Formats: sequence, C-alpha cells, structure tokens
Amino acid sequence: GGSAEKSGQNSNASKFPPLRSRNRLFVIAVDCDTTSGLLEMIKVIFEAAGEERTEGSVGFILSTSMTISEIQSFLVSGGLSPNDFDAYICNSGSDLYYPSLNPEDRLFVGDLYFHSHIEYRWGGEGLRKTLVRWAGSTTDKKGESNEQIVSPAEQLSTDYCYAFKVRKAGMAPPLKELRKLVRIQALRCHPIYCQNGTRLNVIPVLASRSQALRYC
Repeated sequence: GGSAEKSGQNSNASKFPPLRSRNRLFVIAVDCDTTSGLLEMIKVIFEAAGEERTEGSVGFILSTSMTISEIQSFLVSGGLSPNDFDAYICNSGSDLYYPSLNPEDRLFVGDLYFHSHIEYRWGGEGLRKTLVRWAGSTTDKKGESNEQIVSPAEQLSTDYCYAFKVRKAGMAPPLKELRKLVRIQALRCHPIYCQNGTRLNVIPVLASRSQALRYC
C-alpha cells in the first residue's frame, strides 16, 4: 500500500466526484493467488485511516491483477462495499473501474476512455491467436502426461487483457521467450506472470498498474 497527494484537475472529476474531493489517496496494491490475508490487511488500513476516512478526506484505490468479477466476489465475501474504494485497477493495469453512482443498475463503471491511453499497437484478435498457439506448445516434456503448462482462461480475459492459467508455475516458460515470439510477428504486448506465478496476464505494451494509477 501507499499514499499519494492529489494535485491538479482530475480528468474524471466531473464523472466520479469522490476522486475530486479527496485530499489524499491510499493505494492498496496486491498480487497474490489467494485473498485470505487481503481482507484483514484492508480492514487494518481502513482502521488506521480513522476519522479521515469517515470524513471523506482520504480515499482508497485497490490495484490488483484480478478481474472486476473476482473483485466483486471478494468484496461480497468480505462484507465490503464497492464504495469503500474510489477506483479499482484491474487485470494488471489494463482496466479501470469506479463504483457506480447508480448501484441499482450496476455496481461498477468501466473507464472506456482509459483504453485510448494504452491501446497503442494492441494486437487484438491476431495477438490472441498467436498467444493461444504459443500456450499449446508449453507442454511438460519431462512428465509422462505431456501436460500443457499454460492454457487460455477465457473467463478471466477482457478486450485488453488475455489471461492464461499456469498449471506448473515453476516450469512456465520465461517471458523473454514470449516477447521474442510476438516481436517476430511484428506484435507488441506486456506479458506478466502474477498471483505467485499461477496466472499470466498479457496486456498492451503501454499498460501497467502504475500507468493506471497515474491516470487516476
């Protein structure tokens, strides 16, 4: 976690008033394959913020490699509200969400304008097909089953994040191998092993969690 002073006019101020009104923002940046300790950590941080949180002078941003659906499930299981955070940086920084001002319609609102900042040279469907072929070649050649190590996770993927499950984290191919493959085909991307090596998120080359935070 960390904190940042707010300065200047925020581009999302008129659309998402809470971000405009905060004097400080605390960023809770996590990357783990379980959420067991995350809830306790968040509650400790909320408690430490004390009256500033109650009065609204301090806000919070949750930055993770999870999808917004996974975050929603986590909030529900932990008894937290979407409004406990001012923004959610998801999918390793390729998607940005805010709590909805009309929760009866939907709980979160995606910032579509953010994608215009990161979509440079994003390969889209062509890149996805290349990644799927690459994943199919990542087999455990030493094992008896010749099991595929990296496999597509369509339910975790979005338009700007192609997600893959890693069955054997210790045997996953190095990222430089994947970068070389996509460069040969004149493609660009930012691959990230996350959640203790159990997931691979492939996002636009300009995307990152720190870039999303600067945009906020």
